[in-house]
Amino acid sequence: MNSIGFPNTDIYSDHEQAGDESFWPAFTDIMMVIVMTFLLITVAVILNNWQLINNLKASVEAERQAMSKAQTALQVVQTKAKENETLEERLARVEELLSTRTLRLQHARQQQQQTQQALNTSQQEVEAAQAAFQNLEQKNTESVEKLASVQQSLDEQSQQVTTLQKEKDESILSAQQAEVSVVNIQQTLDELKQAALKLQ
Repeated sequence: MNSIGFPNTDIYSDHEQAGDESFWPAFTDIMMVIVMTFLLITVAVILNNWQLINNLKASVEAERQAMSKAQTALQVVQTKAKENETLEERLARVEELLSTRTLRLQHARQQQQQTQQALNTSQQEVEAAQAAFQNLEQKNTESVEKLASVQQSLDEQSQQVTTLQKEKDESILSAQQAEVSVVNIQQTLDELKQAALKLQ
């Protein structure tokens, strides 16, 4: 029985025994070797092509993954850029608000200083009015004391009744004028106190 792909050696033995020398068995062997070589080369080329195809697929897949990662990274960068722009806008708004509030605070401080100056002026006016009122009170007291002295002098000196009566009338008139002045000063003082309370 013949093996697959190998020539039958029994035929060759029969031809050699018969003494018939033939060229075809050797040609068949050569062709069989050539075919086997071709088949081996074909298999090697196919395997190589298969490996190259696998490598190409792997390269394409790696390139696709790289492109996907690059797109993801680009999206992340764009998102970060938008976030940075948003943060810059918020910072600008905060700085603008801070500047506005700083200006308002300075304006309020200026108003407070003006109010304090006005209050100090009013306080000085009140103190001056109080001093004037005390002076008038002192004059009134002196006038009353003088009136008492005149009354005593009137009791002691009956001869100077007319003169002392005139001095008494003059003293009473001065006292009334002093009382009117005191009332006016008291009203002025009350007005100044109300104005000071409004400023506070």
